[in-house]
Amino acid sequence: MSRNTVDRLLGLPDPPQYVRPPKGSQLDPFADRIAALLASDPTVRAPVIRA
Repeated sequence: MSRNTVDRLLGLPDPPQYVRPPKGSQLDPFADRIAALLASDPTVRAPVIRA
């Protein structure tokens, strides 16, 4: 790490905050269909939902 970077960071009143943007799930596009399947039959298992 550069000496300039260390000096700059030590001069800050608070440590820098790095916030990642929230990331969606791969299932988000299918959430409505999955909810409908579970509403019609709550005992349905994951392999059936996947098919």
